[in-house]
Amino acid sequence: QYILVLFIFAGLYSTVPRETCKTAIFTYFDAFSFSVSVLFTIGFGTNGGDVFFGECAWMQTIITLQVRELLL
Repeated sequence: QYILVLFIFAGLYSTVPRETCKTAIFTYFDAFSFSVSVLFTIGFGTNGGDVFFGECAWMQTIITLQVRELLL
């Protein structure tokens, strides 16, 4: 089940606009690695004012949805 969640959310992270949201996701592998980081560590500090993602609501929404999947 986890692997499916990782692949699905990697696809979603691939849709985040890199310039607007200030991400370092350039490839699907980057997105998959970020998906693993979100699902299993959630310790990289993302909140509404985080400089890494600017104020990108799409990135924060995807992270929130993925963490919710972990809790279900």
